Order: sequence, then C-alpha cells, then structure tokens
Amino acid sequence: MTSRYRLHPLFSGIPVAGSQRGPLGWSSAFLIEVTTATRQRHVLFDTAGYNERQELLKRLSALRLSPADIDAVVISHLHFDHAVNWPLFPDAEIYLPRKELEPPEPFDDFAVPELHRGALARHPRLHLIEDDDRIEGMQVIEAPGHTQGLIALAFDDVILASDAIKNRHELHPDAELSNTWNRQVARDSIRRLCARAATLHPGHDAPLHRIEGRWQVLDELTATIRLSESLTDTAGERQWRMTIPPGPCGAIDP
Repeated sequence: MTSRYRLHPLFSGIPVAGSQRGPLGWSSAFLIEVTTATRQRHVLFDTAGYNERQELLKRLSALRLSPADIDAVVISHLHFDHAVNWPLFPDAEIYLPRKELEPPEPFDDFAVPELHRGALARHPRLHLIEDDDRIEGMQVIEAPGHTQGLIALAFDDVILASDAIKNRHELHPDAELSNTWNRQVARDSIRRLCARAATLHPGHDAPLHRIEGRWQVLDELTATIRLSESLTDTAGERQWRMTIPPGPCGAIDP
C-alpha cells in the first residue's frame, strides 16, 4: 500500500550550545501526516522539552489536532529535550529504540530524566524498535553515537536525524562532536545518514539540503528570549532576538 508523507515542523531546533546554567534544549519536533488510500495517521517524531509542552499542544491545535488525534509517538532517544512529553498522548502507540531502554553498556547520562525509562517499560502500547524496522512505512535507522540507541527516521529522500546530527557544524569532518557517548561511532552515523538523504532535519538546527554536492541551510533561524513584564536589561530592552543566517555548511561526504 502506497503511503504519502507530509511533514509539519512543530519546533525548529536551535543550535545553542547552552548557558552558564547548562543546556537549553530547544530541539526539533515534527508531526508527520501519513496518508494511504484508506486512512490517515498522525505520527509525532520527538516531543520537545517539558517546558515546551503547552506550546506543543498549542501548535498541534493550530493544525486542528488534539492529543487524542496522535496515533503514534516515535522517541529518537531519551534525552530530556526530546522525550519527556510522551505522557501527553495516552492513546498513542509509543515507539522507542530497544537500546535506549536497554543500553548495551553502562553509561551515566545525566540528560536522561529519572523515572521515564521505567515508566515507558511499563507502557501497554510500547513497541521496541531496531534498525530497519518500519513505522507506517517509514524506515528506522539506528544512528548511535550521541547516545547508544538513538534512531533516525527516513521516508522518501528525507531523514529526521534528531541528535545523530545536532547542527550544521557537525557535518564538517574535523568538527568537535559535543555531548556524545562515542565520537567515532557518532561520526560514522553522520556519514551514513548524509550518504542516504537529500534533506536532513537535525536535532538542533534548520533543515540541511544537499545541493550540487554540498549541504546547505536555506532557512534563517530566529529565537527570542523575553524578560518578565516591567523588567528591562541595562540597554532598556525586554527581549533578545537571535538570528542565525542560512548558508553552505559542509561537503557532501563529511
């Protein structure tokens, strides 16, 4: 049965390394409409951070969707900025990489919130996924390195890479890969994903497009931080706006 896919970016990832208080998160999250001749399904790929849950529901509502309309939630990995909002969708099937639930090696990963792994293990509609599994016709690709079990999701010539490729900088062969379980494994995953896709959606950046042998970002990214009412900074401003321009970002074979 032929499926058609329509991608709705709910959140664009922002390539912010962090603050003096630690990582900000600000990851990407997507709704995928999967349409066949007989039905339409709504799949979430990642769920953003806990502080973004109200905005997540608001953005789904703008698409005329309620939590009950979400048929499946795919969790790329268990980090706090990607996974924690799965409880908002109690009727959905949950897809989680087996190696995220059962890591092959001991590793103290402080980005994994306590309790979520156990709660997911008890979920009645949990599906543990591995390389080359299919979710509504989309291909699961194991892409470890950032974590032991991280997965990407592929359809047509598009790959949702999550934090297997966090941002455009990581396409450079000599780029330092931060916040990574195994840098060499991560580099191998980046090469494999780049070889398969025409468009990559990173975990913390705008889409990357392969054009004439190079990866390019075509979209400007913006993010705004606001102060509370009546407060201003030393320049009298109530908000800071970050703008990240488009441009070329790496060779075809990083």
